Amino acid sequence: MKNFILKVGFLLLATISISAQADNFFVVTVRAYHWDRGDVKARPASKRVCTPTMCTWTNATPGLNENNPGLGYEHTVGNSVYGAGFYKNSIFKMTTYLSYTWTPLHLGGFSAGPIASLVTGYPIAPVALMAGAEVRYDVGKFGANLILVPTATVNGVKATGFAGLQFRFKM
Repeated sequence: MKNFILKVGFLLLATISISAQADNFFVVTVRAYHWDRGDVKARPASKRVCTPTMCTWTNATPGLNENNPGLGYEHTVGNSVYGAGFYKNSIFKMTTYLSYTWTPLHLGGFSAGPIASLVTGYPIAPVALMAGAEVRYDVGKFGANLILVPTATVNGVKATGFAGLQFRFKM
């Protein structure tokens, strides 16, 4: 599996180095909202607590981390987006990732398409494939990514789906 990751990384770097019309972004991973909230919705009190930098719900998913700080890099060539980075995942472990997003759908500053990532730090496998959809919004030198991943069972282990939020800054 390590050889496979090295080959994917080499392919990513080779593609980046030969691209003519490209944009580079610094990425900040921020939050996740998990689809399977269990008995959270049954609780009578749901209070939103805000600070100057973020808001959270007092009854967030038990046992799952929804504050997912991390940093990354994106390289965009046409409809192709190559990414790499790290973040603190939903089970409080550090995750590193390599990702590819294809965004053939465009409307105004929005673009969307499928995303596939190789990720570490989860119990389903030492290196796991995570796939879903990504909606991107760009305005000038800034942007945001909304990553949508469905719940899945892999090797008998349930992987809870989520919506993840990232902010991007053009380099």
